[in-house]
Amino acid sequence: MIQLAIGVVLGNSAKNLVMAIVDDLIMPMISVLTPGGSWEERTIVVGPASFHVGNLLSNLLDFFIVAIVVYVVVKKIFKIDIGSK
Repeated sequence: MIQLAIGVVLGNSAKNLVMAIVDDLIMPMISVLTPGGSWEERTIVVGPASFHVGNLLSNLLDFFIVAIVVYVVVKKIFKIDIGSK
């Protein structure tokens, strides 16, 4: 049970670290590369509805980066665990 608690705490810390890297390093680089500045505030207006496409793309990019980091870490952990038996 203690391993689960440790895993949750470390997972939350890793998530915060990855989110800081994404928010402070990756997103500003993407904003520089896109013409017109902040792409996270882009909207598409169709009739009376407005779709916040920039916010959606930002959250999707955050999700994929976190998923890739978790995948790599879990893959390394299982590789170490299998090799030790």
